[in-house]
Amino acid sequence: MSPSTQLRFSSVNINGLLSVLVTFIFSTLFAALLGNKFAPGEALWLFLPPVLLAALRNNKALAYLVAICAVCFVSYLYRHQIPYEFVSSFSLQSVWFFLLCFSLITLLTRSIRRNERSSGTEEKDKVLAKDSSGKVVTDVLERFAVFMGVMTPDGILREANKTALVSASLTESDVIGLPFEQTYWWSHDPQVKQLIRKAINKAKHGMSSRFDTTAKLADNVIIDLDFMLHPIFDEHGSVVQLIPSGIDITNRKRTERNSAMLTQVSADLLSIGSLERIKTIITQSLAKHLELSACLFCETHPISGQLAISHSWHKDPLQAPLPPTSQLPFEVSMCQKENLTLVVNNISTDPRYTTSQYEERGIGALICVPISLDKKNHFVLSIYRDKPYEWRDDEIELVVEFARRFWVRTEHLRILESLRASKTTLDITLEAAQVGDWELDLITGNTRRSLHHDRCFGYKDAIPDHLWGVNGFYQHVHPLDREEVQRKFEKSLKEASDFRTEFRIIWPDNSVHWIAAHGSFYGEQGGKPTRMLGIVANISERKKNEALQMAQTNALELMAQEAPLNDVLATLILSLEEHSENNMLGSIMLVDEQSDTLQFAAGPSLPLPYIEHIDGLKIDANCGACGASAATKEPVFVSDIASEPLWENHQKLALQHGLKACWSLPILSGKEVLGVFAMYYPTPQSPDKMDYDSLDIIMRTAELVIKRRQNERSLRLSEERFRAVVDNVPQLAWMANAQGEIEWFNQRWLSYTGTTLEQNLNGGWMVHHHPDYKEAVFAKFAACLAQGIDWEDTFPLRGADGKFRWFLSRMNAIYDHKGTLIRFFGTNTDITEQRKMAEKLTKLTNKLSTADKRKDEFIATLAHELRNPLAPLRNSMELIRNLQTDPASMQTALTTMERQVTQMVRLIDDLLDISRISKDKLSLKRQNVVLKDIVEHAVEVATPYANRLKHKVHINLPEQPIHLFADPARLAQVLGNLLNNACKYTPKSGFISLTVTQSDEQVYISVKDNGLGIEQDMLNQVFDLFTQVDQHLEQSEGGLGIGLSLVQRLVEMHGGHVDCKSDGLGRGSEFIVSLPCKVSKLSDNTEPKNLQTAQPDVTKTLPLSVLIVDDNQDSADSMQMLLDIHQHTTHVVYDGEQAVLAAEKLKPDVILLDIGLPILDGYQVCQAIRQQPWGKRITIIALTGWGQEEDRRKSSEAGFDHHMVKPITLSTLLALLAKVTPSP
Repeated sequence: MSPSTQLRFSSVNINGLLSVLVTFIFSTLFAALLGNKFAPGEALWLFLPPVLLAALRNNKALAYLVAICAVCFVSYLYRHQIPYEFVSSFSLQSVWFFLLCFSLITLLTRSIRRNERSSGTEEKDKVLAKDSSGKVVTDVLERFAVFMGVMTPDGILREANKTALVSASLTESDVIGLPFEQTYWWSHDPQVKQLIRKAINKAKHGMSSRFDTTAKLADNVIIDLDFMLHPIFDEHGSVVQLIPSGIDITNRKRTERNSAMLTQVSADLLSIGSLERIKTIITQSLAKHLELSACLFCETHPISGQLAISHSWHKDPLQAPLPPTSQLPFEVSMCQKENLTLVVNNISTDPRYTTSQYEERGIGALICVPISLDKKNHFVLSIYRDKPYEWRDDEIELVVEFARRFWVRTEHLRILESLRASKTTLDITLEAAQVGDWELDLITGNTRRSLHHDRCFGYKDAIPDHLWGVNGFYQHVHPLDREEVQRKFEKSLKEASDFRTEFRIIWPDNSVHWIAAHGSFYGEQGGKPTRMLGIVANISERKKNEALQMAQTNALELMAQEAPLNDVLATLILSLEEHSENNMLGSIMLVDEQSDTLQFAAGPSLPLPYIEHIDGLKIDANCGACGASAATKEPVFVSDIASEPLWENHQKLALQHGLKACWSLPILSGKEVLGVFAMYYPTPQSPDKMDYDSLDIIMRTAELVIKRRQNERSLRLSEERFRAVVDNVPQLAWMANAQGEIEWFNQRWLSYTGTTLEQNLNGGWMVHHHPDYKEAVFAKFAACLAQGIDWEDTFPLRGADGKFRWFLSRMNAIYDHKGTLIRFFGTNTDITEQRKMAEKLTKLTNKLSTADKRKDEFIATLAHELRNPLAPLRNSMELIRNLQTDPASMQTALTTMERQVTQMVRLIDDLLDISRISKDKLSLKRQNVVLKDIVEHAVEVATPYANRLKHKVHINLPEQPIHLFADPARLAQVLGNLLNNACKYTPKSGFISLTVTQSDEQVYISVKDNGLGIEQDMLNQVFDLFTQVDQHLEQSEGGLGIGLSLVQRLVEMHGGHVDCKSDGLGRGSEFIVSLPCKVSKLSDNTEPKNLQTAQPDVTKTLPLSVLIVDDNQDSADSMQMLLDIHQHTTHVVYDGEQAVLAAEKLKPDVILLDIGLPILDGYQVCQAIRQQPWGKRITIIALTGWGQEEDRRKSSEAGFDHHMVKPITLSTLLALLAKVTPSP
């Protein structure tokens, strides 16, 4: 110890030392008495007051000594804490304690010494010391993290640290100067105020206080506080200040309350066996403790396997926390899916939820806890509050713990129920399995046995206990096994080890049976067991099966060695003869399906003369025991051959060789008789049960051996047939072993490759693969072999001619009945032709796709082309309406309308022509014509269009007339389309030429322009239907893309062809039509017809009575006005029924009749009129939009005189009417 330290100790005031010592003792007592409520680190803070007091006495050494003693005492007090708690809690907090103490001691002592040096008088020193120490205490309080303050001895608060003020949102003016018990912190509870006042009164008299209480921080925030109040003494031992302090122990208190509730609930659950009652207790406890509004239990439904609500509780019975329908609540589904605890403090601000739905359910906040025991069983506990709420960590942990404990308890109950069910199931199982249980009291010798135990020993009912014991048990054991069983039992008693053995017993009816016994020792008294529990089971059937298995094993071993069937069967019979107690001799005869007889197979001990005699025995109910058994498929027992009529033909020989009895049993495989097993005895006797069972074992073993040999023979035959079939299939075929080594190729493969089998083995087949594909093919093939799975690939193989052909190759893995891979079978199917066909189909598909695209473009273009004439038509109608006084303008409008109508008619006619050609319904009306007339007519028709575009059209015709045998209208249509096409795709003021030349028997018509031209890649497509050469919109005149296709088809119908030439875009184009120069032989007075037809003089038409029938009122009314202008008397109706009535009433001269009418169509109307006497003279004209040949035929059959297609020209109609004679 340094001199300065010694000096301080020597100068310590006795009163100050005593005050520090008393404070330290009080802190020690509090720590010792209340230590179980604090962690090690928390207990250190109880010693802060004596440290501060020593520092205030300006004694640094004493303050350090108090701090060290505090740490030593606390470490001793909590020496039993586990290492982790001690290190994590005590070590860390002790560091903080020392740092704080060091800081306080340093600050206080320095401040006091500085004040002492600067003071002048003793009284001034005291005052300055008090002020300085007060300031230092204030600084210290401000830095302190717990609730601390300074009071006068009367309890008036003078100082409060920042922690105390800020936590309650207070300022110094709110509390300083007030009696401490009347400050805000204690305003929530009068009892708390009384506790504080009592502590102040005690401290005023020098006594410290410590107790747990509560403090108010806000209106709804009350915390638990470890409150301490220590007096501060002056050097005279008088109380000068009181130091209140408090540590927030809210979390600890909550944990204690939660633990107490959990403990109580757990104790309650242990005494309850009802799941519903358990759920009720948990929901009520949670609701009361956490102030809940609702609670849900959801569990996996045992039948559906889906999570479902199993229990619910809600504070308000009228507002359950369930969704509006029966589906699982969304929050529960999400909780189960994510398998995480779901915590929502405010439903209205959480984006995962629909606020309105949860408002209807009265939910503001919730917690969902999932528990998953395994992949199938799930459980979710959901709690709810009706308003938003900030869930605390301890509350979340409490709910999780409740969920866990509920699950544990429910699983415990389920396990108990399962155990009870298992016990019941065990009893039922033991009964069904003929297993009995027993118990032996080793002290008294008393026994307890089940009914099935006694039944195992041959008793139908339980026998009295006094008749059974250890000795009674030994009496039932077979004499040959009794000694061994007794030895094992006594050894088990001596060593207290399990008793296990199998032995024979004798039933009351003297029959012998096998049982298995097992016993174990339990209990202890004097180092020895007191009880033995065990079971017994009847294993007679198992023993028989073991014998059968042994016989089967021996037979199968011989079969595996490929021994002859007769030798295998002879060995089987010898093994049975060796174990026979009656000198039995056995034999097996097999069915020969060809001769319907039994052929001798094995009988190693039978006399040879007898064997030769019965070999080939006929299968018949009257031919001995064996023949009868094979015929009836039933066992035949002959107890005495000497007196059996069946043995009339074999009796003497059998008796001569000592064969006195014979039992025959058919060897069956399903309903098929494989053979007969016979047992011969030297004395007459009937079969008992044991003998019959032995026969059954041998019979089934023989069946197995015989059937397997037959199957092997059938398999060999099947393989031979398979190879013969596969050699003749059209595919190449091959087989590989389980390792993937190809061992066989069919004849097709060898013929295709021109190789031998040996050349293809050991990988020789690989040379037939194409080098460009073989690497990928072999890799995929090897992968499938390694995995033992099927393989499929397509690749070329080289044939004997050196050419490659494409094959679809497949390989299938073949497994036996045990699932073991035994081989692979593969084929190669020639698909060369199919690939070629597929390529053609692909091209056709592409062509159809292109055609479909063109169709769509055509429909769009058609709509455009049909709308184009409508605009000028509508404009012209407006001109007529507004310029009725201007004849010249009206005439222009009418001309425009006529031209546009003509354009629309041409479009529709072209469409109809294409349709007729496509359906092969267009016929040419050929005649001898002069080509010049056709050309001039086509030019005349195209001239208005060319003039409108200011084109120059030049015609070059040969001087000599050219005669053709052609349809003049169709040929004119061809040239007209070409001229119109040239006009359309030539910019204004262009040049168009039509040139006709003749060479030999061909005439060539060229239509050439200097227009937009055609790209080279489009020259082969311009004649395709719906095809249009791409043009800029400002250069295109539109069109449907059918004109050139129509030209080509009409030319080809005339036996010619058409070609297209162009040097590219902007360089014009040329279309050349080539036609044969052929004419029909005409009579001398026959001349070619002129295209112009004479038109009748419509001005000479007499007034007629005309009935107009059309459901299009505009069409009917406008037609009426036109005919009225020409002095005809007209009447209009708009449906078929009115037409018939009007015709009967008016009896008109002419009826203009539409076809598509409502109620009655035009055909029906015409037929109805024609059936009347007055209707036969009426001229009926079909005026319709249907103009196909089929339409004209139907109208003619219905009785129409004429068929006109809309829109019609008035002149044509008037010309037709001019031929009608009006009725008188």
